[in-house]
Order: sequence, then structure tokens, then C-alpha cells
Amino acid sequence: MKSKSQNGMILAIVLLCVSIMVLMIYVLSQIVVNQQKSTHNYADIKLAETYAKAAMFAAESRVYYFDAGQYSLAGISASNDTTKNLESPTASCCNSVSSANIMIRRLTVLKNMAGSVDLTSLGQTCNNGNAYKGICYKAIGYGTAMVASNSNSDQAWQPWTLSSTGVVKPCTSYTATNIPMIDDSTYRYSWRYVTGDSSLCTDPRMIVEPISLDFHGNYALSGSPLYESDTLTQNNAAKFTLYKVDTTSNSVMIYSPRIYRITVVAFGKNGDTKVTLQELILINNYDSDLRFSGDVATNLTQRIMRISTRWIR
Repeated sequence: MKSKSQNGMILAIVLLCVSIMVLMIYVLSQIVVNQQKSTHNYADIKLAETYAKAAMFAAESRVYYFDAGQYSLAGISASNDTTKNLESPTASCCNSVSSANIMIRRLTVLKNMAGSVDLTSLGQTCNNGNAYKGICYKAIGYGTAMVASNSNSDQAWQPWTLSSTGVVKPCTSYTATNIPMIDDSTYRYSWRYVTGDSSLCTDPRMIVEPISLDFHGNYALSGSPLYESDTLTQNNAAKFTLYKVDTTSNSVMIYSPRIYRITVVAFGKNGDTKVTLQELILINNYDSDLRFSGDVATNLTQRIMRISTRWIR
């Protein structure tokens, strides 16, 4: 017969084994739960990324029509602003500065939109609440000696990170406490991209900044002919064609393009699943005599040129 001490030892060993098994089951269950959460989070991120890309395509075309003076897409009657395009502002758009250089005239367009809206004055709050909401602008501080002291916007400025009083979180599952203006539930500071997907925390939103009103390639500062380069050389030495020039008369045949920065914020089903996609694009002009073979005015692929794209986490 076994002694009581032996029986007690066997019982202790059995209890230890049972405890280890229970612990292993718990650990394995937690691994499964965490794996499920990770899979769900990954799927939610990919969902947000998909909508961000779709919103970016919509934003590109919207910027093009804004640049061309067709503001019906921004809620403004196109008839009010058809002469206020940024490609080649005419005397009718620019009042007393019609004879100024092209950059100053383009700046005047931004300052004199339909309804006497000055896009530059409210640009630092992305034209909160007015018909041009989502257009953000902060002038570069060149100094008073510069004629075009505020013609370009400051790329170092990050309006997608700015917060403001009265901003409301976009959905109940959104837990951030310092809410950026672009995340506002009522889209007071941004354009809305309507998805029709009610499972999302909220629809994607986008803001646009006119970075350069008069973008040039490389000027030939000496020699002949003295005309603007038709190519953009990137940091990796890659080049792409911007527009054609007339090499016979030594002059640029179409007006210089404009650079815009577009920022899109999209959410998943969870309000804390948020992705930010950003592009710098160049808006070119159409000229039937100088565009590439087979190009037509409605072909936006050569009006909108992507300079860079990045994800901001």
C-alpha cells in the first residue's frame, strides 16, 4: 500500500499538470484572439487604403477643374468663375493687376473668387465653412521687398495636422482627443468623397494647397535659345516631359503649370483605423498645336502629372 505522503505527492503532480494544461489553453486562446484582431486590423487598414486611393483619383480631377475655373464641382456656379482660371488669367479676372506678371495675376484670381471670397485670407483654416472649403493656403514669408511676397504657399506647413476649436470627432469609435481639422465630422475644412459605404467610421476627406502658382522647369540663363526647359529632372535623375516649347522663336508656347499638394484622409470601420495619402501634382495646359500627338482637350492624363506620392502614417 502507498503511504499518505506518496498519495499526496501524486495529487500535487496531477494538480500541477492540470494547471499547466489550463495555462497552455489560455495562452493558445490569447494567441488566437490576438491573431484574429491582427487580421481584422489589417483588413480594416487595407479597406481604408482602398478608399484613400479612390478619393485621390477624384481629388486629382477636382483640382484640375478648380484650376480651370470650372467651380461647379466645388459648389459654385461655373458661370461666376469661368474667366478666373489659373492657366491664363485675363484682364476680366484680375481688375487693376491685369498687366502684372502671370504669378501675380494667378494670386489675384485666388483673392477674388465668386462671392468676393479671398481664398488666401482664410487659407490657414482651409476656408472653413465657405463654398471653397478644403482649399488651404499659407503664404511663404519672402519679405516686403518681393513683389510676389505671398504668391506661393509654404510646403513646410502641414494643415492636415492642425486642430481648431469646435472640431467634432467623426464617429464614436474614434478615440483621439486632439482632433485635426481635417477629421471634423461635418467636413467644414475639407471636401468629402462620398463612398456610400455605411460600414465606415466616416467618408474620406481631402484638402488641396496651391503650392506654386508659376512652376518652371530649368531656365537657360545663358546661351541661345533662351527658353524654359520642357522637362522636370527628379532627385533620382529621372526625367519626364512637362510641356512642349517653340524652339524656333525661343519662347514658351503655353503658360507655365501649377503645382498642388493634395492630402486625403480615409478611415476604416474602426475610427482609429486612419490612413493619410498625399500627392504633389502638376496641372498642365492644353494647346491644340503643341500637345503630344493624338492629345485632345478632354484627355486629363496629360493635364494632371503626378510628381510624388507618399503614405503618411
